[in-house]
Amino acid sequence: MERIVSVPTKTLIESARFFSRLNGFSKEPEWKLKASILEGHLFFLQLQSTRLEISPPRETAKAEYLKYIPYTWMIINNCKGIFLDAILLWDMMVLSMLDSLVDEYMESVVALLSEDDLKSLREIIRVLCEEPGARKLQTRKLPHPEDDSTGLSNNDWIHPTKVHVGGQSEHLPTVKAVLARYVKAIHDHTRVQHASSSDQLSLHAELRTFLLSHIVQIQDNARFSRQQFHCADATTPFLTSRTSYYTWSHTSAAEHTSCPFSFAFYACLLGSSFAERADCFSSVYQKYLARDLCSHLAVMSRLYNDCASIARDRANTNLNSINFPEFHYHPRKHRSQGENSEAKEMRLKTALMDLAQYERDCVSTVAERLVKDLGTGLEREKRKANAVMLFVCVTELYADVYVANDMP
Repeated sequence: MERIVSVPTKTLIESARFFSRLNGFSKEPEWKLKASILEGHLFFLQLQSTRLEISPPRETAKAEYLKYIPYTWMIINNCKGIFLDAILLWDMMVLSMLDSLVDEYMESVVALLSEDDLKSLREIIRVLCEEPGARKLQTRKLPHPEDDSTGLSNNDWIHPTKVHVGGQSEHLPTVKAVLARYVKAIHDHTRVQHASSSDQLSLHAELRTFLLSHIVQIQDNARFSRQQFHCADATTPFLTSRTSYYTWSHTSAAEHTSCPFSFAFYACLLGSSFAERADCFSSVYQKYLARDLCSHLAVMSRLYNDCASIARDRANTNLNSINFPEFHYHPRKHRSQGENSEAKEMRLKTALMDLAQYERDCVSTVAERLVKDLGTGLEREKRKANAVMLFVCVTELYADVYVANDMP
């Protein structure tokens, strides 16, 4: 088997051991984890090839996480006995990779734009996402497992072409072109086109919100780094926040994770797969629970991600959850106890983990109700319920992977 899929024995053993340490997998048979990783590695090789067509190879933390995309989907799909079809799984793997590339592009290229350019880019994003066809552009599609065409060019993701346009940054036209191709790849996906008009509208709205949230994140990071009293300490309070921590964590911070957008894309795939042109969630009760479930998943993802990225955010002077004033309400008490910066950081991280666990508990409650309601319908609704749990469990597993990789 190792020769067929070219997975080194050491990699297979270490990967299986890593996942066996995560929440809920300690009692999973080793052979099942290894079999899932072997199957996932086939997708990983294809993802690597697809990624190189879109973006030049770069040694980044996000690039390292590429292997976790197929591994997590296959482990949940197999170990939970869901067995969703391979094409749908592949579509979600590609989407996860594209979301990661967009995140990387926003951090490395868009973050360097001026405030005026960011304001212009907001309007560009709104237009791109309000006109699903982006009709003046050539049709692009997400890649099929056996298709080498992505429709997304290589170097523009990393080194924008310098184009001088009156009143605009020389980089803005290329940024617009890159995002336009990304948006079109989502809108023109075959299963999205066969989803209900309601689910497509939800996808367009969430995609717009996802891209706009990156601009908000860039501006928040800039505001945080400009604070007069800022120092290289991850526990520095964010004194110029425009909202409360709760509002931030439930809006731009959660939307920035891509979870709401990915769930909307997933709903389109499920709706068109199980009943073409029908809404994925049929009743108002299901729609409400699905939206609430997605909201809790997104917040949970952001909080776990922040728990695992404190050191990275400190190095890059980026805003982290623990910088919000709400985490710093009792400074005198802890100063009087002689608390050093390391102890303070651990205390704040523990508080953040408590909130992340609360959101995870909310996910479990809402998911149980939604799956129960779906399970009372036809057989296809029961399969849809399993598919929803697949998304939930994969998202939770991603969160556990982030935290586990942060551990010494």
